[in-house]
Amino acid sequence: MRDHPLSLFSIFLISAALCHGCSTPAPAKHSHALVRTYAELLVFHEKEKMIGMLPDSLYERKLKDFFAERKIDKEEFRKLIAQISRDDAEWRTFLAEATAAADSIKTARPS
Repeated sequence: MRDHPLSLFSIFLISAALCHGCSTPAPAKHSHALVRTYAELLVFHEKEKMIGMLPDSLYERKLKDFFAERKIDKEEFRKLIAQISRDDAEWRTFLAEATAAADSIKTARPS
């Protein structure tokens, strides 16, 4: 019996897909500290702006203090986040980690 070219090609595609699925994921391009800061920023925004209904001027002042307390340059932070957001897979991973960290922060801190 002669092998059909389409069957060999199908086997090759399935094997390639399985091998690709088994490969180790690429290491994250972001640090745990960056995820944590982003998560804290999410919680800060929710607490101060969404729930606290702070006026923009007071919110911006508190936001400036948020970055100053952590010794982080706000523009540099924005650039790092923008860089991560350009890679869809990396951005999804980053957001999943940040969301989990934000949830952890919310449950650890009393409202």
